Amino acid sequence: MATTIDGEEAAHICFRSEESLRRFPGGALPKEAVLDYFSESPFYDRACRNEQARRQALLLSRLPIQPGIPEYVLHTKGVEPHLYIILKQQREDHDTVKRLAIYYVLDGTIYQAPTLHAALSARMARCLFSVGAAFDRFSTGLQIRADKHRSEKTVTASTVATKLQPNTRTVQEIEQVRSTQNS
Repeated sequence: MATTIDGEEAAHICFRSEESLRRFPGGALPKEAVLDYFSESPFYDRACRNEQARRQALLLSRLPIQPGIPEYVLHTKGVEPHLYIILKQQREDHDTVKRLAIYYVLDGTIYQAPTLHAALSARMARCLFSVGAAFDRFSTGLQIRADKHRSEKTVTASTVATKLQPNTRTVQEIEQVRSTQNS
């Protein structure tokens, strides 16, 4: 492929070449062919050190380090032949490596792994949706209970006052009681 895909759009696509996979027994991709297979995908950057090494028929380790130019490295902790992890990285010097992206090959299909930010954002959005739905259900339940209570009995201010203080007398009643006691 001529163009490379990076960023957000790369997280939503995958690559699989049935034609290339048919070359291997049982369609299982061997470890030695993973980077060659990856180079056919739209994720592969043709300006990388791997491509320069391929054109010069050299091992990647034989090329001098060129700061700012990415390279692809097969991560050693995969589950052969089903899962391989490919790291896209930039070397600043022999000791300093900056990871740019992570790809994985799962049963012959290549995907870009989501970034930590994308994964956490998706989980937070899912949590906020669930919390919002719970609040909606809760508030609907409160309205139903309040409406049911109002329809059973109409509550007035005088009813509440009588229920709260049943022994309360009005000022006129108190004056009548005093006048009868004084007489």
